[in-house]
Amino acid sequence: MSVGLTLLLLLLTVGGAAATSAGYSVGSIVTIKYCTRDRAGLWLDLYYPTSARYNEAPTVLWIHGGTWVTGSRETAASDPQVSMLRANGFAVAAIDYSLAPAHKFPAPVQDLTCGVRYLRVHHKSLHIDRHRIGALGVSAGGHLAAMLGVDDGSSTFIGGGYRGVSSSVRAVAALYGVHDLTLHDLASYDERVLPSIFGPKRGWAAASPVSYVRAGIPPFLLIHGDRDTDVPVIQSKEMTHVLRLHDDQAHLIVVHNAGHGLVRSGGPMSPDLATIEQDVVDFFVRRMQL
Repeated sequence: MSVGLTLLLLLLTVGGAAATSAGYSVGSIVTIKYCTRDRAGLWLDLYYPTSARYNEAPTVLWIHGGTWVTGSRETAASDPQVSMLRANGFAVAAIDYSLAPAHKFPAPVQDLTCGVRYLRVHHKSLHIDRHRIGALGVSAGGHLAAMLGVDDGSSTFIGGGYRGVSSSVRAVAALYGVHDLTLHDLASYDERVLPSIFGPKRGWAAASPVSYVRAGIPPFLLIHGDRDTDVPVIQSKEMTHVLRLHDDQAHLIVVHNAGHGLVRSGGPMSPDLATIEQDVVDFFVRRMQL
């Protein structure tokens, strides 16, 4: 995409927000074609901060869930964490990625790394900070956010445009995500659905974030319900253990009485949703040094 077209898209703001000295319109939302796959456009919605603090806004990539086969960036509009991040001076890039079974792994990871590179290349016209890009994902999006965090630059991760530009992220928050497919603990998805997403079982280790953990990757925040029967909490516990073996500053929050999606299951949830949402925001504030 040309810089001129990017600037045109930036004029398509939502809600009549007024321009500020920060270089963008406070509270505006723009839709951008960031890369392509099979000649089809891949799109993201860039939500600018509702509280302007910087000429170039720190940005969090928001990655939707949907078991890798469904879901949309549009659900970010109702996510309270998106609103909280924007109120704290962040831009949020809610991003779509290729879905299975039409596009098997590693297509979605390659799309997302292309999205990071797009943001980095166009940071001046988009008024975002290319050095402060993080990733936040839920469920399948948690898996993909973790994959961004362990990106090693190999062909598993890099398959789109803007080659030669870094797709690294500064911090990762993965909520009730899958980190090790070889545990074979994802209920009926192991035998019935996962092969259509990740191919034969012999390749599942290569699709697991835990396989790429090493020294020097960004800090992780993992959040998981202890009564999650879709993605058992052992997924985040194992990832946290391996991260800490490599001196990563990983933090795990196990939410008591919470099922998948942090839906209450049994007694009162602890910590509650408001506390969890604040923990996510505080993590990005701290790790991206706002």
